[in-house]
Amino acid sequence: MASLTDSSIIHKPDHNPIILPFPSTDLTQKKKAQVKVGDSNWSDSFPLDVAGNASRITCKGVDRELDLTVDIRLCSSGLTKVVTYSPFYLVSNCGRQDMEVREDGTKEWITVPAQTCIGVYPQQKEKRKLLCVRYAGAKEESLLFPITENLDTFAHINDDTCGISVSVTVGESSVVVHLTPFAPGMAPAHVINHTAHTVKLWQKGGHKEVELKSRESVMFTWSDVTKNRVLEYACGDAKGEDKLDQTRFDQVKPDNTKARFIYLVSFLNGRQRTLLFESDISQASEASGSWERDKITMVSELKLFGVGVSVVDNQARKEILYMAISSSAVLWEEEAKKGRFKAFNVALIEGLETKYGEYLENPDGAQQYVPITDAFSVDFKNMIMKKKKGKEFKIRRCFEKGIWASFGQSKERQKVHIKLNHIQIDNQLDACVFPCMLSAVPPPRSIVQDNAPKPFIELSMVKRQSEHSSVPEFEYLKVLMQEFAVRVDQGAINALLQFIATDAEVKQYDKEAFAEDFKLTETKLEDLAQSWKVQKPKSFYQVLHISPLMIHLSFSQGGTTGDSSDAPIPIQSQFISILLKSVGVTLTELQDVVFKLAYFERTCVFFSNDQLNGEIISHYTKQAIKQLYVLVLGLDIIGNPFGLVRDLSSGVEDLFYQPFQGAIQGPEEFVSGMALGVQSLVGHTIGGAAGAVGRIAGTVGKGVAALTFDDDYQRKRQEDLNRKPASGIEGMARGVKGLGMGIVDGVTGVVTKPIEGARQGGAGGFVKVRVDIVVLRNQ
Repeated sequence: MASLTDSSIIHKPDHNPIILPFPSTDLTQKKKAQVKVGDSNWSDSFPLDVAGNASRITCKGVDRELDLTVDIRLCSSGLTKVVTYSPFYLVSNCGRQDMEVREDGTKEWITVPAQTCIGVYPQQKEKRKLLCVRYAGAKEESLLFPITENLDTFAHINDDTCGISVSVTVGESSVVVHLTPFAPGMAPAHVINHTAHTVKLWQKGGHKEVELKSRESVMFTWSDVTKNRVLEYACGDAKGEDKLDQTRFDQVKPDNTKARFIYLVSFLNGRQRTLLFESDISQASEASGSWERDKITMVSELKLFGVGVSVVDNQARKEILYMAISSSAVLWEEEAKKGRFKAFNVALIEGLETKYGEYLENPDGAQQYVPITDAFSVDFKNMIMKKKKGKEFKIRRCFEKGIWASFGQSKERQKVHIKLNHIQIDNQLDACVFPCMLSAVPPPRSIVQDNAPKPFIELSMVKRQSEHSSVPEFEYLKVLMQEFAVRVDQGAINALLQFIATDAEVKQYDKEAFAEDFKLTETKLEDLAQSWKVQKPKSFYQVLHISPLMIHLSFSQGGTTGDSSDAPIPIQSQFISILLKSVGVTLTELQDVVFKLAYFERTCVFFSNDQLNGEIISHYTKQAIKQLYVLVLGLDIIGNPFGLVRDLSSGVEDLFYQPFQGAIQGPEEFVSGMALGVQSLVGHTIGGAAGAVGRIAGTVGKGVAALTFDDDYQRKRQEDLNRKPASGIEGMARGVKGLGMGIVDGVTGVVTKPIEGARQGGAGGFVKVRVDIVVLRNQ
């Protein structure tokens, strides 16, 4: 290893730990290092300052690239970092017999002892790297399998061992290959022919054909794991294919001259995928677990109009925040099926609500059918809507409850549907910068108009638990969350930290704490692979989808805790405040910085709970890192350049997005979409320029206000800012008044503030406040 100051130190295997010296006396200099393995070249320099994030580095050797994982962790003392180097590619033997692995194109076999994990350094130059495996001392080897992509399959071996289950988990900082001996349920498919016909099977791509006669079954395995993992079949005149990854029910006609069918069912029996050819439709339906046979036996609903939660610090006698979950706005719905209603789109809802208000003003004089659009008219008295062609259907005016949940239960399935329609969290502290801490952001009008209103959070899940299987199947799991804004200030953070702080004494860093930190240097490769161990119970997810997240983030160092006492500020908050203010008074004022995190989706996969949590966290963490540039551009140095760019970009996006949406629906909508896009472009351009000017002025104002060191002045100023003017004239009047009061306060403050300081802090307070006021007015 070498630092950038050209000093190096040799780290021999299993000589842990060693201390990496930094000869530089400049403690503020960023610490970076390089590493090499054996005779390889030095890697690119990488930082050692940031803890908690493992990364991959590469050292170029003579015949291969040596990939390493660098994991930096912080000791409990907070002063020492533990840097761990490990191989990037890990192979774990989960069996009780030694195994050997070999790269494609080489003859060298590497031993992987039983119940252990080793690191490998592939020689292959291709991006897609392949391995094969065999039991130690055996001659027969498995099929080649890739280790550079997520994989969960079975590699066949042509001997009595049958083969080895291969599970490859590819992450940002490591690739872990788990090898597990054959056990029932590991074969790609158990094919059963319960018909009078002969069935032929083969892997797509012209591989060896397997013939399955009537009343026979076979364990089907892949002939090639690296490509085309699709099973093709032929039964008389019928041909088809199956990916063997999800439950399905189909029918085929083996004889085109006869109107007789046989039924194809793919289902899970435990972890074993089973493909059944069946001539009896009742047996096929039973095997597939069809909805027709699985009747709902219990349905329950939970409806709450709203919930309010207030967080109060009883020791400080102050309310910190208030959270409310409330019902939706007024909805108009049509009866899609008997007893089931579906909401109209927003444009039609607005039209209905306007006409309904006019109807209520004079119900007796209104005509029976009031025209809403060219295609619809409504009888508000009987709540009947009539289409242009004369078709009539029921409508209703209602609203969605704040919290609505439905639970259904049948013999094999559970159904859950939850909606939270509107949620908001308000900051209740005095002189807060952001009165609203969390709220939904209304989507662009162009998108809303043609869509029905949606709840803030919606979850829908269908889970199946077959009586013949111990593996839960999530047939459908989707989560939808609307665009929302998070606005926090330092005062709110301080108040929350004080609220949750405990009175327990902080434990001193002693010998026991050092021993715990020292264990960080004793990490084994088995520990690194343990979190993805394949023996953990798994569930099957047929459709798993979490919607994209769009978060508007705003942050300010202003605000107060609202506590007039001398209670100490939590050390965590002090550290954050010092760190942020070290780069300037307003350097970290963030205003409406937008994070756009793409959706998370997995289909037809087995996951344990730990694996699923790791996948989701990794998915959003990677995207958050990629979008750090948003924070950099969003820094409120002078104005918010990212906000200005985003406003202009949003206008252009509206202009180029609406025509596509309108063209799908018809020429009239295309024209209205163009008009809406132009209006949005102009509005965003003007609003963007005005917003930038306002934020520039706001930045300067915050900086000067912070330099006063006067909490009362900053609190009063923030309270005035929180009271938004109702019109432009009122805003100008407030500005003139503020200028006049500023001059008066500046003159009187030179006299009154030193006196007030002397009352509170004696002569020192007199001098301190006097100097502060003079500096302020000279600025």
